Amino acid sequence: MASLARITRSKFSVPRALIARRIQTSADTTKLSSSSDEVVKVTLHEESFHSYKCETPGLDVEVTKENLLKWYTQMNLMRRMEMAADTLYKAKFIRGFCHLAIGQEAVAVGLESAIAPEDRVITAYRCHPFAVLRGGTIKGVLAELLGRQAGMSHGKGGSMHIFTPSFYGGNGIVGAQVPVGAGLAFAQKYLGQNNVATFAMYGDGASNQGQVFEAFNMAKLWNLPCVFVCENNKYGMGTSAERSSSNTQYFTRGDQIPGIQANGMDIIASHQAVKFAKEWVTSGNGPLLLEFVTYRYGGHSMSDPGTTYRTREEIQRMRSTQDPIRGLAQYIQDWGVASEEELKEIEKQARTEIDQAVDEAKASPLPEPRDLWTDIYPKGSEPPFMRGREREERISGTILLRHFASSSKNTLDNPKSSTSQSVMTVYDAPSQPSEHLTRRSARSQHSLTDYFASRNRLSSRSTRQVSSSTSNAALENTSTKQIYDNQSPISRPSNVQPETFDSPSRPQAYYARPQRKADTRIELPVFRSRYVLVAVLTALGLSAWGGFVLYATNMERLSSSVVRRLSTDLKNSNIVAAALGEGVHLEPKWWLAGEPWIEGAINMLQGKVDLRFRIVGSGTVYFTSIREEKGRPFVVLRYKLICDNGQVLRLNDLSYN
Repeated sequence: MASLARITRSKFSVPRALIARRIQTSADTTKLSSSSDEVVKVTLHEESFHSYKCETPGLDVEVTKENLLKWYTQMNLMRRMEMAADTLYKAKFIRGFCHLAIGQEAVAVGLESAIAPEDRVITAYRCHPFAVLRGGTIKGVLAELLGRQAGMSHGKGGSMHIFTPSFYGGNGIVGAQVPVGAGLAFAQKYLGQNNVATFAMYGDGASNQGQVFEAFNMAKLWNLPCVFVCENNKYGMGTSAERSSSNTQYFTRGDQIPGIQANGMDIIASHQAVKFAKEWVTSGNGPLLLEFVTYRYGGHSMSDPGTTYRTREEIQRMRSTQDPIRGLAQYIQDWGVASEEELKEIEKQARTEIDQAVDEAKASPLPEPRDLWTDIYPKGSEPPFMRGREREERISGTILLRHFASSSKNTLDNPKSSTSQSVMTVYDAPSQPSEHLTRRSARSQHSLTDYFASRNRLSSRSTRQVSSSTSNAALENTSTKQIYDNQSPISRPSNVQPETFDSPSRPQAYYARPQRKADTRIELPVFRSRYVLVAVLTALGLSAWGGFVLYATNMERLSSSVVRRLSTDLKNSNIVAAALGEGVHLEPKWWLAGEPWIEGAINMLQGKVDLRFRIVGSGTVYFTSIREEKGRPFVVLRYKLICDNGQVLRLNDLSYN
């Protein structure tokens, strides 16, 4: 059976970058089996791959009906998830940065379909589909975007920092994940993991980063099993790839590293390219560059409309001719894998699953303030103490973190409750502390009691609710009881006396607070009694500023070469002298300290001069001149003197012209 792609190709001349999505793959439907797991062979379009310093992947691909339906389901889920994130962001449920991958689903699904769970993937900030496919959940991604506890990073990471055991993010720094990916590949080679690979992904916008080329060099120098994957979606942040890169064939930019370019809008081509890349790097051939030519329908991020540097017609054309989901649906129907009704049912199930995930993510609680103290240190490496603001506040880690955790929880549950009413463990100190640590913790506990008492004294003095002595004693007793009665592995030995230190910042005994004398206090009038004065002063200030601006502008025009030349011509003109007499000069103004007033504008850059001023004699001079083009002289359009007696003098014959 002749290839449908080749038949259509002979009729039309389509540029390689805009090949119609529906004609890129063909298969002999007579060989398709009714079994869902039986392997069938399809033929990719001849323009699906291009290579650099290596052979291209084969165009014959083995797939099953189960694979095709699974890929179609996954791509629908990924797109619906990103569309839900778009809706939540516009409704202000999601804040901050958010980068969506609508249109690029074939890259993520094709990559995951060709690798194993043991392989490592690291990418940039457009990471939501990879996080789900690498072991995460849709609810976990959406909850993370919403900043909820059910998020994959417990609401702490946001859109760009989502991880799984085999997915290393989600990274917010452009291009910074590429050297990390090379490091992962180095670790795999160092540990002798010969059958696994690392896929370090980046975009066309990050391809010009210096650290990317540094990672290329080290990976090739050490022959690391790393596939550098460039998602070329044609546009960076606000500009096209052609305007930012001298070489847009990104698969050729590895110098000594071979490269493959694949059609990233074809799920089958993406699967075949990743399969080829993994076999290449795990066979000891060293690193490989893999470029996916894809397209994003939305902007760079949610703050980018995506239509200022490209046309809406281009986006619509890509949606209608190269959409990966529509293309796969066309394959499935043409090859008899599923009917249109069955595909619609898959889409309906995807919408239902996404809607349920959105509801569950919204219902998840927000992180509690005490969660700021979790996931800071690996388990078992927590510090035994933490330094306080002063020497006496060198408090054991268990006690200090319990205090802050209980304070945060009480403030959240009951803002009026005392912070010392609840103690909550964040992490415990070593179960059997040494004698030195025991003495130190005892001093810390005593210092913590003083710290609580001093805080309560300040609070009581400001609120005036209870007397200082009563609250201090009560809080000190409560704090001491809570600290020593709590089930903490660090307890105060009976033979250790509390030890205190004098703080240089603590007031000494001889210190006396200065008292303000009553007779030195100056009472200012209320604003209502002086608003008239304020209004008058404001008006005077604005008037003075406006007068200064007018004076400076007039002096600039007066000192220009145009006005000086006009003044000289008028003084030496016989026509003006006959009409107004000798001694013609610019008329001074008393309110300008004897300087003349020049009206109009002088704009030499735009080639326009339009002036009007008074002269002694008396009359008004009008002068207009323009420059039609740069490099050509000015042409006088109007130069006349209107005397006060009504006489009009045409002055175009003066020397200025």
